[in-house]
Amino acid sequence: MPNHIQIDLLRGSFDYLFVMRNFKIGIESRNRILIYHLEGLLNIIMQIENGSIPESVNIVGTSYFFNKRTLYKLGFNQKSPSWFYRINLLVNFIDLIWIYSISKGHFSIPKIWIVRKASIEGMELVKKKIFLKNYIQN
Repeated sequence: MPNHIQIDLLRGSFDYLFVMRNFKIGIESRNRILIYHLEGLLNIIMQIENGSIPESVNIVGTSYFFNKRTLYKLGFNQKSPSWFYRINLLVNFIDLIWIYSISKGHFSIPKIWIVRKASIEGMELVKKKIFLKNYIQN
């Protein structure tokens, strides 16, 4: 059950094991991972629209792979994450290496020292619903 004050967008790499079986490593996997994240945002929008999550909820994600331009288009605010979020990335470093390597198509170590925190209020995310749907379809 989500906290109605804040939703942290965390995904364990084991989640990917169950949904990424039919995709080739590299660009196809990277694109599919992005789609899963965008579909998750649409799910949050649906819950806000049906009233199970308040519009005032703050949606937060921290990652080393956020693209500044895409975050801006989606309406997310960006800032440096707290130490808690940085330590969380370090604790999950092995998982991050293998999922990042799959998305790159070869062994690769993510640049977790270049980490960004992105956040958006639920009401603002709802305004991006059409953009998200179009992004997924293209």
